[in-house]
Amino acid sequence: MWRSDTQEKITKNPLHSLAETLYLRVFPIAQRIHSYAICALNVAV
Repeated sequence: MWRSDTQEKITKNPLHSLAETLYLRVFPIAQRIHSYAICALNVAV
């Protein structure tokens, strides 16, 4: 029941699922870059 419901949601709104996957892929990378930037600033200062 739950599985069919999620499949229905994905087919109804493919843009949302695409945005979600993009967010899940990009966010960890952005977080890592952010932490590296903070480290670089600490070293510079």
